[in-house]
Amino acid sequence: SLKVMTPVKRVIVSSLIVTFVYLFSWFLTISIYTFSTNISQYFDVPLSTVLMFGWVPVSIAFSQTHYVYFFVKAWNRHAF
Repeated sequence: SLKVMTPVKRVIVSSLIVTFVYLFSWFLTISIYTFSTNISQYFDVPLSTVLMFGWVPVSIAFSQTHYVYFFVKAWNRHAF
């Protein structure tokens, strides 16, 4: 349970979660750009649409990273 974790462990776990979300979103974006031609042909959509869609995971990563950071910061403030 997270309630019995020490503040140091909480910070480590929350940092790992933020890092995982951030890296996964970048991996997804790189995959979209790498295989954009194949994705465009498979789904029969213009290449420009696929390339514009590549920014979605990065935007999500950026917003979620900041959300988690401020949530954890408030959570750790209550722990002390």
